[in-house]
Amino acid sequence: MSKIAIPDLVEKLAGTAAKPLKDSSLKTELLSYEKGAETSAESGSIKAVFGATAAAAIHLYNSADDVDEDGVIGSRAEAVDPAKASTDWRPQLAFAPGNAWLKYSLSAAATAKATAKIGTAGGSISGDRSLRLLCYKRHDAATRIGEAVLADVDEIASVLSASDIAGLGVGEAVALKSRGKLTASLSVSWSDIFSSSLHGLTEVLGAERAGAFLINIGASASASFTATVDDDFSLSFVRERASGDRAIRVALRKSTVHDARFDAKAGVQIKFADPAAVEKVLGGVVAGVLDAPTAALKAIEEATSLDRVPERYRPIAEALAERFGLDEVNPLPKLKKKLQELTELLNEHVTQIAETKVTLGFSYEYMRLASEASLLEATLSEDALSRLHGALLSFDFQRVLAYTGSGYALEFFLHQKTVERVRAWGFTLGVGTWFNLKSKQERKDRFVSRRYVSPAGEALTRAYLGSTQYTANANTWTTEYGALLKADLEEARAPQQTAARDFKCGLQLWWEESRIKTASELSRVVDDAVLWGVIDADAAPALQAQLQGALGSASECKPRLSVMLSDHGLRQAMRAYAGADDATWARHAARALPWYAKQSARASCASREAVYAPLFEAYRRRPDASGSALKQLIAKSLRDYGGGLAGQESIGETPWTVYQVLLRSDIDQRRFWNRWERLRSGAARMIDLLEVRGDWNDFDDHFAMLRGVFEQTFLIRAAASLLAEALPASLRDGKAYATTLTIAYRDGNQDKSLVVGGKG
Repeated sequence: MSKIAIPDLVEKLAGTAAKPLKDSSLKTELLSYEKGAETSAESGSIKAVFGATAAAAIHLYNSADDVDEDGVIGSRAEAVDPAKASTDWRPQLAFAPGNAWLKYSLSAAATAKATAKIGTAGGSISGDRSLRLLCYKRHDAATRIGEAVLADVDEIASVLSASDIAGLGVGEAVALKSRGKLTASLSVSWSDIFSSSLHGLTEVLGAERAGAFLINIGASASASFTATVDDDFSLSFVRERASGDRAIRVALRKSTVHDARFDAKAGVQIKFADPAAVEKVLGGVVAGVLDAPTAALKAIEEATSLDRVPERYRPIAEALAERFGLDEVNPLPKLKKKLQELTELLNEHVTQIAETKVTLGFSYEYMRLASEASLLEATLSEDALSRLHGALLSFDFQRVLAYTGSGYALEFFLHQKTVERVRAWGFTLGVGTWFNLKSKQERKDRFVSRRYVSPAGEALTRAYLGSTQYTANANTWTTEYGALLKADLEEARAPQQTAARDFKCGLQLWWEESRIKTASELSRVVDDAVLWGVIDADAAPALQAQLQGALGSASECKPRLSVMLSDHGLRQAMRAYAGADDATWARHAARALPWYAKQSARASCASREAVYAPLFEAYRRRPDASGSALKQLIAKSLRDYGGGLAGQESIGETPWTVYQVLLRSDIDQRRFWNRWERLRSGAARMIDLLEVRGDWNDFDDHFAMLRGVFEQTFLIRAAASLLAEALPASLRDGKAYATTLTIAYRDGNQDKSLVVGGKG
């Protein structure tokens, strides 16, 4: 037996020694003693600090409500079925009325920290390890504290000794708790982080105007790598019977977490050296605000009457006159004056922008978190204890599980491994104090595997969760869209019976945007509800009227569209994607083009399909078209459509035009078509994975093929539109496929929401 050496033990307990253990006024911690020391060392650029602490404590547990921070004594929940079992530690020593326990703990802790700087790189390593030895002694609750402690101090059993464990009385326990953490980090700062990519900024302003700005690189630009290993060990022995094969209960748990992270962040400040040159560069802002080509505005400025405006620009002039409320027979003079006033006003703002500090920030983050946890519970005879004590003390689960001698009975063993990967990147743009734009794309993959061993046999469960999410905000405006795939093997199965086809899966697509004007953009929300399959086109007018009435005086709202696919629905969706041809994708791409109230061709899903499907069909035949070649293809496809549409679309300057939409889909890299091809191929592979025996580790690779479409706002709309048309109505009846529109808004001081369910 071991002894506890605590200086002045009698004096420290003087205030409570005469009280009985059952006294409810006593605090759980009766005594605590600690002593520490610290040393430091230095060698060149390396500085290190070492510390050590030793401590002893006595705790009292005289009520079932008392909480043992070490979790050895308490209410012990029964083990559950394999699919729901947890690797969390559960109490092994059950509280019994009429008794009280004194817990004696001996603790030792060591820490070490080192820092170093080599050139421009700075790094550090830190670690700490703690060890706690615990002994729980049972007493009659009426015994005085002083008597109980004096009786115990010479007979404190240690978990490190098999004979000490064998000498425990019934209802007594010993335990070991150990925890360690090691962290290493490296950071680098550099001033020329953008030196190889400044050409991208010069292209924005035009090569001939590259001297219009200077770049100041923030000193905070940096990259860092951090790796952390965190482990936790728990072992306890409880004497449950005086003798026999199940005399001693043992529980051991081991968990390890490996956390590796990489972060790269950098910022630049753009200072314009020649504001006049910048004003020239930003002169197109007038055209952007008016949603009219620069050439058209110049033609209007030079014309002497409306019929002198070139025929291709005349519809634009008429639309601008109508926009400004000019209904004269010859509105051109007043229109030119109005445009001049607007130009002067905007130029004032352009000048302010040219003189304002602009900041750009870039960031990339990567994290890989791998964690493993094992929990084993069994009963032992004293003979089995002596044979397995070394394996248990070294947390050798395999040796314990392989033991076939007498006196050992496994209750259960559970091993759980989780691997999570997160990748995120984004940028920030700030213009003075009045504009702030942020965007971030984040991808996640998470695998969980569980192995459960019991007398009944071995069973496995598996789970995968993959997601991709894009978020952006400009001041108070926000948008978010993405996709989430979940696959679970809900029922625990024998290893040889585990296959990907047994997984239950689900897929969610969503999109939301804030600050939608209810007065002018509600038609767009209703149009989106048709596109995503929430309602049929015939129901659009009625829904718009209902929403207008329900929203009342709310000036803004936040719509959210969602597609939910349960297991059967997901399989059908994958078949729909895999079976669709390029012509089908082209047609739904046409439907997914942005709604635009000023052009009837963009006012509804049906009108967009009718007008733009031939264009996308032509683009399908020339998938490599980009730049001027794509603009010519657009002009040729839309030349017979009036209202100035062909002119605006062929110039392709305003955000809603086909050219700009495709440009944001990286047409130079064929990504509009490549992402579709990967979606179709990934869907086919997902079907094969789910319906033929496949490896569950392939879920992330197949989801990676799908998510390219879900990471671009135009393409995720096309993907939702295709499902709305391809999936049968019977799926909705079985809740395998559900589409919803949720509108959040503020009514006075109250936050409210409206929910529009999927069509039936």
